[in-house]
Amino acid sequence: MLTARPARNGNTKVTFKRRLVVTFVHLRVL
Repeated sequence: MLTARPARNGNTKVTFKRRLVVTFVHLRVL
């Protein structure tokens, strides 16, 4: 998974936001 890979300092916030959005959408779909 993309979240499992070590993220850089600049991509950390982006990955966190992406994970948060994906989780929100997943919960909303369910």
